[in-house]
Amino acid sequence: MKPSVGRRFLNTYFAASLDLRVQAFNLLAFAGMAAGVITALSALFTGAGLANVTLNLSGTAVGFLCLRYARRTNRYRAGFLVSVVAVFVILFPLLFFSAGGYRSGMPCFFIFALIFTAIMLEGKTRTAFIILEFALYAACFFIAFYFPGAVRHFETRFDYMFDALTGVVVVGAILVIIVLLYMRIYDSRQKRLHELNKLKTEFLQDIGHEVRNPLQVIAYGVDFMRSSMGTEGGTEEMHNALNIIQDKAVRLGLMINGMVDLATMSGDPASRAKADFAAMLRQSVEDVRPEAERKHNALRVEIAPDLPQVYAVPEQLARVPVNL
Repeated sequence: MKPSVGRRFLNTYFAASLDLRVQAFNLLAFAGMAAGVITALSALFTGAGLANVTLNLSGTAVGFLCLRYARRTNRYRAGFLVSVVAVFVILFPLLFFSAGGYRSGMPCFFIFALIFTAIMLEGKTRTAFIILEFALYAACFFIAFYFPGAVRHFETRFDYMFDALTGVVVVGAILVIIVLLYMRIYDSRQKRLHELNKLKTEFLQDIGHEVRNPLQVIAYGVDFMRSSMGTEGGTEEMHNALNIIQDKAVRLGLMINGMVDLATMSGDPASRAKADFAAMLRQSVEDVRPEAERKHNALRVEIAPDLPQVYAVPEQLARVPVNL
């Protein structure tokens, strides 16, 4: 069955296999194009002027071109940088002065710019552009305050209210979409991580099972050769070689057991359950008490009566106090 247009769109631009920043960039491009068209229509409604309409539509064109460029060349880092410079550093300040200044909806878009800069860029480049944007946007506020003639003001209070409302709605909607996208990405990757953990655990268990069999054969073979030679048979070098083989086989077996145990403990959370650790401690003490008394050691158990239950793999947790 051929997927729907919406499904093909999501698979192309927001597939879980894409890098998180790539998905954020695609979202920014589409959201920027939509926001440019909406704010251009708002500018026509509020009489912000042809310059403001042109600037908003220019933002739409920049978003479209950056998306096409990054999609065709796979050079998303360049697309990130061009978007930040062209839209956030150049276009947004011009829009700020062309329609209403700090009484308009542009402060909302400044917040939008800072958030997306933090998401898309990385390292020292991100830090530099965030500082630049903070300084640039603060300068816009001071210039608009001390030089009000630099701002193209709306004619009525309603126009100011409508432009600010447009900014809140557009930026709020974009941020909500971002949150939903990130939740979708997180859920998808958690599911994938769970599947990989399960495969890893099964793989290690299979490997452990396959390796244990030849190790047992080696151990039986060493015992057979030692018993066949007897205490007086064979040379010292032969006995030393058998001891080395047996020692390495035991060490390899312990490594395999530890690897499988670690995979089980860090694998499927479904294997974990509530366990009474206090009861485990008491049982562990009773298990080792005979050996301790044989070596003339005394064991005294002091466990708080109100210990809560723990969430763990009971069989693995029970080994901890015994090993100690």
